[in-house]
Amino acid sequence: MFQRLQSHKFWRKTKCILVSMAGVPTRATRRFVRRLSDQCKLPVYAFVDCDPYGISNIYRTLKVGSGNAAHINKFFCVPKARFLGVTPQDIVDYKLPTHPLKEVDVKRAKDALKNDPFFKRHKEWQTAIKQLLKMNVRAEQQALARWGLNYVIEEYLPNKLKAVKKFLP
Repeated sequence: MFQRLQSHKFWRKTKCILVSMAGVPTRATRRFVRRLSDQCKLPVYAFVDCDPYGISNIYRTLKVGSGNAAHINKFFCVPKARFLGVTPQDIVDYKLPTHPLKEVDVKRAKDALKNDPFFKRHKEWQTAIKQLLKMNVRAEQQALARWGLNYVIEEYLPNKLKAVKKFLP
């Protein structure tokens, strides 16, 4: 998806900077994005898959930091980051093709609900994760290609960006 956004110059049309996190973002990536957010006053949106890994590992690590580095998270997190990724409700609203949750997905989601202070603090996330568990499915960003290869660039992301206040925290 990153390559598609890049090749179609999505960054130019929307006046943004694209950064691929390539999975769980490294400290260097998080520090760089944090500086863009703080010093340049740029909004930060994380576009990730709708699965427990994308939500509780990739997005959560960007937003609040790593559990293994709690003592230095204040330098390596982006508190103003917002979730632009595919949500469980998007799976329903856009009739997205899905894959069943794997056992590791279910464990990760339940662990996030039970033990992670970030998810315990945000009721919206608890609702979303429970919805995902109830549906027992996950969806990748690429599932949006169901509506055409350029759908994400021309419709999905522009429409989502118009409704930032509806984003999950």
